[in-house]
Amino acid sequence: MKIIVYVEGPSDRDGLGALFDSLIKQAAQNGCRIQFVPMEGKHPLVTKVPLRAVNILRNDRDAHVFTLPDLYPPLGHPHSSGAELKQTLVRAFQDECKRLKVDFTRLAERFHVHCLKHDFEVLLLASEDKLKRYLGLQAFPSQIRWRQPVEGQDHQKPPKRVIEELFQHVKRRYIDTFDAPLILQGIDPFDLASKCPQCFKPFLDDILKLAAITRQ
Repeated sequence: MKIIVYVEGPSDRDGLGALFDSLIKQAAQNGCRIQFVPMEGKHPLVTKVPLRAVNILRNDRDAHVFTLPDLYPPLGHPHSSGAELKQTLVRAFQDECKRLKVDFTRLAERFHVHCLKHDFEVLLLASEDKLKRYLGLQAFPSQIRWRQPVEGQDHQKPPKRVIEELFQHVKRRYIDTFDAPLILQGIDPFDLASKCPQCFKPFLDDILKLAAITRQ
């Protein structure tokens, strides 16, 4: 089996690759390959992947295609919630099936739409202890606040803006392709799922089910 997860860019690919490192190895032992594939941002992810997914799935019966865009910002198609974004992407996938005269019902169960709420950096905020150590902090500064649970952050101040403020506080610049993988390396994905139950946990659960992985 092959699981292809389309994400917005290299930082998502590298960060999730670090987070899922042990799970990817377990999946490989079960005969399942998990691959994170970056696009060039959210707009191409939500507009181009439905067609790409149709072409992959109709030619490879062992493949599953996931999309994992950020909820923020609402690019590509109008949406204000994960449910709206999912509905839009599934409809786009169905339209491409119709245009290419492919049976939608035959492919639909292998096309999986998830999102991160509100962006990839929600996983960094959920990794509180590791984030503090990485920044050399004993405690987070009281003037920089975010909601709990972390998926409660919204469009007004998404998690990435909070992470940038924390880095600025210690006079460093956040570089997503460099810092995110180092923070997420060694973090327990199951722990993050308990802290991000709205969007990340359903994504993780789907991956685990397909790859036949159970928590050890």
